[in-house]
Formats: sequence, C-alpha cells, structure tokens
Amino acid sequence: MKEDKQSKAIDLNKITIRLKECISSVLSWIDSVLGSITQKDVIFYTFIIALFVIALAIRIHFSFIHTIIREDALFYLSTAEHILQGDFTLPSDYGIGLPIWESIFIWLLGSGEIIKDISIVKALSAITGALVFIPIALITKRLFNRNVMIICLILFTFQPWMIKNAAIAGTEPLFTLILVTTFYLLLKSTDHSYYLLLASGVAGLLYWVRPNGILLLPILLIYVTLIRKDIPKWKNRYLSYITIVFIIVLFPYLCLTWLEYGSPTYYDASTYLLAESTEQAISPDYEGQSIFQFLATYSPTYMLKRELTGLFRALNAAISNMLIPTAGFAIIGLIYTFKRKCSFIHITYGIWILCFSWVMYLFVPFRYFIPLVPFAIILAAFTIFKVSKETKFKYLTISIILIFLVALSGAQLVKFDKNLQYRAETCSDGLQWARWISTNVEPEQSIAIREGGDLIGLCSPKMTTKSIPLCDNLSATMKALQAENTNYLVIGDGGCDLPDWERRPALKEVYFGEYCPEYLGLVYSNINSDSKWKMQIYSINWSKFDT
Repeated sequence: MKEDKQSKAIDLNKITIRLKECISSVLSWIDSVLGSITQKDVIFYTFIIALFVIALAIRIHFSFIHTIIREDALFYLSTAEHILQGDFTLPSDYGIGLPIWESIFIWLLGSGEIIKDISIVKALSAITGALVFIPIALITKRLFNRNVMIICLILFTFQPWMIKNAAIAGTEPLFTLILVTTFYLLLKSTDHSYYLLLASGVAGLLYWVRPNGILLLPILLIYVTLIRKDIPKWKNRYLSYITIVFIIVLFPYLCLTWLEYGSPTYYDASTYLLAESTEQAISPDYEGQSIFQFLATYSPTYMLKRELTGLFRALNAAISNMLIPTAGFAIIGLIYTFKRKCSFIHITYGIWILCFSWVMYLFVPFRYFIPLVPFAIILAAFTIFKVSKETKFKYLTISIILIFLVALSGAQLVKFDKNLQYRAETCSDGLQWARWISTNVEPEQSIAIREGGDLIGLCSPKMTTKSIPLCDNLSATMKALQAENTNYLVIGDGGCDLPDWERRPALKEVYFGEYCPEYLGLVYSNINSDSKWKMQIYSINWSKFDT
C-alpha cells in the first residue's frame, strides 16, 4: 500500500513538473513571438503603420461626434476666415498661429462660410493630433530602443485626454506637435549643431500659437547648456544664435501686436492675473490693477497662500490628464531618466508648473498641460520596459501591462464618448434658441448673455453679443448694460456649463420668476420644454427703467 501511494505521489509530481514545463514552454513561445515584433523589420513597420491608422481613426471619430465647434475653437475658425479676407487683426488674448494653420486648409478645401468649414477644421485637428505620433516615435527610438518606442506609441494611440482635446479643435494638437518636434530636433543637434537653429526656429512658432510658448526660450537655453558637451564643435555663442533665431521668428508677431495695441508684448489676459477670483477676472467690467496696487493691497501671507494654492493645482493638472497607472509609471520614469539627454522633459515640467502656478489660482486650465502628456508617456513607456526587463517573460509582461492600460483607456474613452454625445445634444438644443434670435432680433440690436453667445454668432455672425457683468444686484447689472446700449437680456441654465444664476447671482430671481421688473419683457422661453438647454430671453424697455 505504501509503495502504491509513493508511486502515485511520484507520478503526480512528474505530471506537475511536466505541466509546469509545458506552461513555461508555451509562455516562452508567446514571449518570443511578441519579441519578434521589434526584431523583424517587416512586422515592426507594419505594426507601427497600423497603430498610426488606429490613432488617426479614433481621433477622427471623436472629432465628428460634435457637429459644431464652440468657444475658443469657433473664435479661431472665425479668425481664420478673416485672414483669408486679408484681415490680420490680432486677437487681444489669443494667438494667431492656429488660425493661420487653419486658413491654409480652408483656402485649399473650404468655402469661406463658417458653418460649412467646420468639418475641415475638425478633420485638421484630428490629423494634427495624430501627427504627434511621428516625433514621439523618433524621440523614443533615439533615446531608448524599439521596445520603448512601441510601448510609447500604444500608450499615445489610446491616450484618452489627448484624443478628447483633439476633438475640441483648440490649440492643443498644434501646440503639442510643435513642442514635441522641438525636442526631437534638439536631440538631433548632437549629430550636427545646425539642428539647434532649426529647433529654436520651430520653438518660436509656439508663441504664435499661444503666448505661453515664450517659455520655450529659457527651456531651450537651459537644456542646450546641459548637453553642450554632446554637440559637435560647441561654441558658447550658440546660445546667442538660439535666442536670435527665436526672436526673428517672433518678430513679425511682435510687430503686428505693436501696431495693433501699442506694445509688442501686449496680452489682454495678463490683466486678469491679479484679480481676486475667477468670476471677477472674467467679468467684462473688471478693469484690472497694476502690480504696485496689488502689492499695496495684499499682505505677503495672502500672496504666499495664493501661490501655494496655485502650485498645488498646477501639480494636480500635470498628472490629471493621464490615467493614474500611467501617471505613476511616468513619475517613476522621472527618476529613471534623470540624465542630460532626457532633461528637456524635466526642465519643461518644472518651468511649466512654476509659471502656471499663479494662473491656476484663478483658472484651472488642465488642457494647458496636455502638450506635456507625450513626455509623460515617454517616461511611462521607459518605466514599463525597465520593470518588465527584470522578469522572466519580458515581452509577455509588457503585453499584460499594456492590455490593462488600454482597457482602462477604453473605459475612459467610453465616458468621453457619452459626455461628448450629451454635449452635442445640448448644443443642438441650444441652436434652437440661437436660431430664434437670428430670426427675430435685428442684427443691429445688442444682446447680453453669459453662456451661449458663440451659438448666436454661429447662427448670425453680424449679431452683437456681450457678456453680462458681475454685479452685486440686478439694478447694478442693468445700469452696466444700459451704459452699453443693450437691447436684450438672455438668462439660461448654462447648457453644459454652470447655470447663469450661479455665475451671476443677480439674475437668479428673474430666471425663477421671483421678481421680474416691468422693464424686462419675456419674449422667448423654453423652460417648460424637454430642451437640454433651457433659456429665457427678455427685451429691455429702458424707458421704464428707473435709475
């Protein structure tokens, strides 16, 4: 009996060992197959091309969920149309780089009508966002190897927040493309020094897209100083050349700004930075204050608290545009890649966070950190490769991590898809009252509105709209509107934004019918309908307004 039990135990042990060997053989085979993707050129480049096609297809899909564009994107398109008509008037608080980029393609493919040209801008935004794929591939191949390159490109292809921002048709896709291309050109400068001049010229274009592109100049100078020993025939005067080329690229823009506003560095939004709150900053009646007035008004304790609050928000923004696991890998990668060649990423993150910390106290524009996401993806890809390299089945481990991250990305993209669908339906309902205004209100009439003025402009470009000022009460609000000869007051639930009465508390009693003075006559209301964007429109009879 004992011999039988021992023989059975021996047999089970043999079976277990054999089974483990089989599993190990299968896993080894799978690992070798996965490894062949990077080892065989045909498979490698086919896989890369397929990834790019997928990246482009996803971005095009999300770009066309919305049939229209709004706010900043609509403003840029309108500016592009003006450029085609020979009007190069500079916006006071926007860059003109994106409108110029859009105008090229509208000139080639468009009709000159905003509504008809929206599809061109949407497709262009998706394509521009997908093109970031190329410099990312070149950077990772140069810094690391094919394995890191594939990991990075997979993460980029399915990166939810970059896909979402490409769909909005704002400045982020173009800004990101220029920024990442600049880094690649700087890496190429170790082959030949003339790439330094090319990099500084390309970096100068960032200022055309958005004024915060000026941050690239100190980043360039610091990074080049660090890698100077790797640059052939390095001369200290190269730093001056970089600065000169950067300024030459900026010079036409600075001249246009000087001609338009009397100062080459004029930027209207800079007057908001010393406001006490977001609502005060965006209120049309806020005149701003000088730095001396600000310093005389507030204590050092207040300013320190404000800076620390903004710094915390900036740090949060730097990681909020990524999935938490990807952000975790990226943070570890900051330590792993702490060397000269990769320091461009570290310097850029540091300067971006410090310079935006004051802004972030008032505004939390997470999208301003979207251009830095490719760098975080590069760091995360390197970390994943380095961690997986220590395991027995390297490529299998990488695949499991990527499948997990892509699955998380897919879940986030489903959320974004639903959110964009809801916004599309809301804006479609908003177009109903906007069309009513375009049909029933004369173009020379002036309309005060807090949220949705861009929809009115889309339906009736000649209509004059203005933002409702932030005042303590309704009487003060109406006095401000009277000074601007306003004819209509529009109050709504904000659509996808906060309700107007939360942004402008003085309007609440009018919207809910608690108090409606006789000088306000209700001419349109859809609050009893199933519209997703409720709105009430009042005509103003100033003869009945008692000042």
